[in-house]
Amino acid sequence: MDCAQYGFIRPLGLVLAHEGKNRVALFRVLDLPYIPAVVQEEGYPSPDRMRIFEIGGEVFAVLDDRYVELLHTVELGRQLLAAYGVPFDSAWPGEYPALDRVRDAFIEQRLVDSIGTPTVDLARLALEEAVDKTEVTVALADVADIRWPRPKSLLIVAGLAPVLMAAMGFAKSYSTLLNILSFLLGGIFMMFSLPFVDAVGCRVEALRERVRWHHKHEVRRELELQQRRHRVASSCAADQ
Repeated sequence: MDCAQYGFIRPLGLVLAHEGKNRVALFRVLDLPYIPAVVQEEGYPSPDRMRIFEIGGEVFAVLDDRYVELLHTVELGRQLLAAYGVPFDSAWPGEYPALDRVRDAFIEQRLVDSIGTPTVDLARLALEEAVDKTEVTVALADVADIRWPRPKSLLIVAGLAPVLMAAMGFAKSYSTLLNILSFLLGGIFMMFSLPFVDAVGCRVEALRERVRWHHKHEVRRELELQQRRHRVASSCAADQ
């Protein structure tokens, strides 16, 4: 139990000290070639699975085009990683979810759990982007950026309804006038009822908050089901 404990990362040819870090310097000073230690061999992802992006003072490491971590001390391993074959890029790929969305995901994870290294799943972000951009059928009243008339104007229009109904009672003998009054009265009822009928298409991200979460849940479930069906179909085709 008193032995040093080291990890040997064979693909990198690198030894990391877990317990017994100071012994390395001590044995070097004493010119002793070997340290009694418990050595555990560790693997490392192949370089073709990794990409590093340096953008605006930030460094992002991406594994398998899916999992992202922020690197704060990339200079310590730049030469080693470059020699290993990991590519360094300065432009965020267009096929990835937007970088601002990735940054927001890191902030959200830090708010939930401030311990450890946060990892962002690009596949999950891509799914959320697809959900937000999916068009659903909703009522006009569910759209967030609709600018409605002032309440005073609506009250004036609503007040015309009983006036028109009373006028229709006196216009029974005049068919043309009766038709005009009926048309105007129907228009008023249509104006007040249409905003609450599911008749318009709108992206999920543009909905009011009270209905957005419901549609996000439904659309996400449908997209995840489609993805599972696609994976099953691909697996079956590969087996054949």
